[in-house]
Amino acid sequence: MSEKSRRKIRKTPMEHLADFSGYPIEGLEKIPLFDCKWNREIRITCCTGVLEYDANKIVLHTKRGKCGIIGEGLQMENFRGDTLTIHGKICSIWFGERGEGDV
Repeated sequence: MSEKSRRKIRKTPMEHLADFSGYPIEGLEKIPLFDCKWNREIRITCCTGVLEYDANKIVLHTKRGKCGIIGEGLQMENFRGDTLTIHGKICSIWFGERGEGDV
């Protein structure tokens, strides 16, 4: 493969993480990866389902447990495979179990 054609192939965020950490990609595939663009967009890998969804709160099930996004005007887009993109004003992200009244 020529140098020019190698530059055209883009690596996934998980491939970059495997290169950086030295861990095999097979072991990293179950770890959710969050790719944020300021506080307006977040892409989450290893997402297995949506537990709650409204304009201010999205709760997801990942391969490692629950996570939630709190914000304003939240919209889910591009839920393909195990990757989900969320747009809107993101105020906070939480992991683990939370009670009904927690925000």
